[in-house]
Amino acid sequence: MRIKVFTGSFNDGVGFALPGLDEFCDAVEVVAIATHFFEYAGVPRIAAVVTYRLPQRAGRPERESTGKDYREELDTESRVVFDALRTWRNDLARATGRAAFVLLTNRQLAELAKTKPTTLDAVRQIPGIGENRAEELGQSIVKVVQEMAAVSSGRIGTKSSTPSDSGPSSGGSNE
Repeated sequence: MRIKVFTGSFNDGVGFALPGLDEFCDAVEVVAIATHFFEYAGVPRIAAVVTYRLPQRAGRPERESTGKDYREELDTESRVVFDALRTWRNDLARATGRAAFVLLTNRQLAELAKTKPTTLDAVRQIPGIGENRAEELGQSIVKVVQEMAAVSSGRIGTKSSTPSDSGPSSGGSNE
């Protein structure tokens, strides 16, 4: 929920005016309105505290809720990488309290799984992954991709399907 405060003064013949309040209330889902009367510099004033929610827009799809399964576009090896990246991303989201799609979208995970980047520069080539995200997550992404490539090639055992370091490259710790 959000809060917005409107203030106005008393005008002779009009009463109290709260400019913009009606238009605002028409545009949001109002939960409650509390009014407070006070005097400032000898002039009667009013404050309206509006508690509200932003409305859900009809017909607007949620991010990542398109129902598209990006795994269907991937070959078997890329699906393994996609699943490992998704597990890593979801674990990181839980650990940091951030939404998973804010870290990386499923579309970005699929693109990473297809291209299997081995450098930060290659990570930066994925649409939507800029310099900051590459700096924060790039080394961990490369590590997940390399570990899954090693598993696929049989160079290491398959005891664990997720990387041991699930934190961001900027100082994450193992738990």
